[in-house]
Amino acid sequence: EQLSPHFMPAPPAVALYVAFGPAARESTFALSVRTLRDAGGWRGGVLALTDQPACVPEGATAITVSCVRPTAKHIKLLKMRAPLLVSARLARRSLILYIDADVIFAAP
Repeated sequence: EQLSPHFMPAPPAVALYVAFGPAARESTFALSVRTLRDAGGWRGGVLALTDQPACVPEGATAITVSCVRPTAKHIKLLKMRAPLLVSARLARRSLILYIDADVIFAAP
């Protein structure tokens, strides 16, 4: 099978969660990662930008960012800067799929 000269292979993709403070300890965070893989069929990498790496669920890789007392404003800024904070761990042209830690995936 020959590919068209215009064919561009998809760049690698990673799912990215940002979970700080109490959100990192919520059971919905673990459920979101599990349903992303099980119901959503996600086979790519999963990163979690967090101040509490011990709370990152199985199936995700923690990227620790120190934050003394995360306020809503700090967390919004971290979400905006998340691609810059994780870019050193990604291939040059990776796609980043941002997912809130309270999103649950379901199959039809």
